[in-house]
Amino acid sequence: MHLFTKRGKLCLCWTVTVLVLYFWGAHYLTQKSNVDNQIKTVFEDDSQPKDKSTTLTVMPHIIHQMWSFYDIPRTALPWVTSWRKKHPSWKYCFWNSKDVEQLIAKRWPWLLALYKSYPDESFRLNIAKYIILYNFGGIFPDLDIECRKPMDLFIPQSSCFLSQEPTVHRVLLYHWYTTSGMSSSALMGCRPGHPFFKFVIEKLTDTAYILNSDESTGSIMLHKRYLKYMSEQRHSHKGLITLANPDTFQPSFNIGYASLFTHTCQTNSHLNSSQLCQELSRHHFINLHPPPGAFTDRKWERTSQGARYIPEGFLTTNIQTLDNVITGAEIIARMNQIQKETDRP
Repeated sequence: MHLFTKRGKLCLCWTVTVLVLYFWGAHYLTQKSNVDNQIKTVFEDDSQPKDKSTTLTVMPHIIHQMWSFYDIPRTALPWVTSWRKKHPSWKYCFWNSKDVEQLIAKRWPWLLALYKSYPDESFRLNIAKYIILYNFGGIFPDLDIECRKPMDLFIPQSSCFLSQEPTVHRVLLYHWYTTSGMSSSALMGCRPGHPFFKFVIEKLTDTAYILNSDESTGSIMLHKRYLKYMSEQRHSHKGLITLANPDTFQPSFNIGYASLFTHTCQTNSHLNSSQLCQELSRHHFINLHPPPGAFTDRKWERTSQGARYIPEGFLTTNIQTLDNVITGAEIIARMNQIQKETDRP
């Protein structure tokens, strides 16, 4: 009887172990199959670089994000999660630096040497966004941007949109006093093959000598390209761009510049009496709660600028441990597979 009980316990343990492994394996294979299917459906016809302006005129439901590695700062995880929670049916793609280098080598080989030559990740991250959006389309937010409302509710006037720098930054940080606003590379969305991003990519060599990332590859460069693109009317209706209101995506300013903004408002006679400075002073140069209409809010952490800015030993989370994440490495592998099948006689 004792032996039977012992055998019974062993059989029970073995049965439980088998069941656990079965369901774990089934879950793993299901997740892998889901990701494989997503890669196939999204990137099936992307084996060659081409302008899709005649075949796809809307932004696909894809969210792209990037970091130097797949191990992202843990502080960014809630913001990453906010995008996934608000867009459960959208595909989520994550790229690291190595993935982007391989994509550039495959699609834009003439750009690879320039891409590698930039002094740090903040330069390269901007270029990566332009290239990924041109090739695949979708939405590309920095890691330090929190999603507050589903982007399905944001219906732009065109198939491509740019966010704007906060008005406080445009006036007090960049001293950009025009009424045309100021584009931001922190959050953009577009259909694949849009002529604007092709224009931006092809003009990168013009500012390659500038050692300031905003002026070389970031927001200042982007807005100058936007103004040039629009003024030359090189776009058809399918090539239009929507410049979103600053409060739509970046209502909060970088609080790290509060002392600079205070000093500028107090010492600049032109700005001292401006409505902007008076309002900032009234609220003691701190951010208010984002307005109800804001789709996102930027937290202004250096998680958007690459691993160089994060202290050694900083807590991280591997993005691959999250469900239904399509990595850049998987996309590149799929592209290579499609290329081999295409080249097969």
